[in-house]
Amino acid sequence: MNKIRQEQLNMITGTCAAAILMEHPDYEQGPFWAQQKIQGNLPEITVTTPMLHGLIDEQPGGFHDQIAMDYYNLEPEPQVTVDGDAMFHVSPAHPFMGVHCDRFLGPDILEYKSTGVGKDWGAENYPERVYWQVAMQLLCIPERENGLIQAKVGHGDIRHYVLEREKAELNQMEDILCAWHEKHIQQGVPVDPETKGQCVTMWPKETDGALEITDPLSRELERLYHIRNSKKALSDGESEAVTALMRMMAEHEGVSAGGKMIIRWTHSEHTRIDTDAFKKGDPGLYNDLKERFPKVVSSRSFRPVWTAVERMFGKVKA
Repeated sequence: MNKIRQEQLNMITGTCAAAILMEHPDYEQGPFWAQQKIQGNLPEITVTTPMLHGLIDEQPGGFHDQIAMDYYNLEPEPQVTVDGDAMFHVSPAHPFMGVHCDRFLGPDILEYKSTGVGKDWGAENYPERVYWQVAMQLLCIPERENGLIQAKVGHGDIRHYVLEREKAELNQMEDILCAWHEKHIQQGVPVDPETKGQCVTMWPKETDGALEITDPLSRELERLYHIRNSKKALSDGESEAVTALMRMMAEHEGVSAGGKMIIRWTHSEHTRIDTDAFKKGDPGLYNDLKERFPKVVSSRSFRPVWTAVERMFGKVKA
């Protein structure tokens, strides 16, 4: 695994472009993620080591960064920035856009993917996020006419796709990305978080006192209160059903139907250090190791005071 280099953090790359332009609810890397990444607020993000066997027509375009430059005996062009082993081709028109230099070492742009079998990878269609990634490369590298996509789908199923420049929505893409960068990076207008995890990323620590409740807050809190009670009723019912099944199964490993297992009740065992016993048994060594190998974990938790909430909205009858 390689840490994402500083220059990639500060640029709109293909992955960021897809995150900004995608409107698919299942794509977790959305505009909020893109802003945090470009601003350098996600330094621990890692990328997988590129696969060296990404070949199209025997062209070793799957080689990555410094390996690719050395293989082709190329010197970095003026628009290629170098930081350690990370090299990016910067868009001639927009210095805040860039792509890995290995994408254009051959006659066409190459994007290599290794993925599981999914409905998005068909005979002619491929995922929208991949479309935007390759379109971004065409936008940044105007001298290339085609974007080649090679996908290893499942076990050994190699599929090939082509995105032609004239069929890519480059002008629209350019306008959207430039406007987004102007607003959310240059002006710093924050992108609203859309998940609990994104809220924690946006506001990792409390810096102000309690907020007095308002009508919108009250409505959302009441909605959460009723959802919680509905989930509790479902959870209690689930627990009762599971207990009944376990009583009937007793010492059996599971339940089968027509020779096929439909319920399993298996034994597992895990070994870990009993830190309380370790601390009591050898406190000196325990404290020494704690000082030498500290791991401080901090988090911010969202916890409604349910007794107070219940008094506000009334107890829900079972």
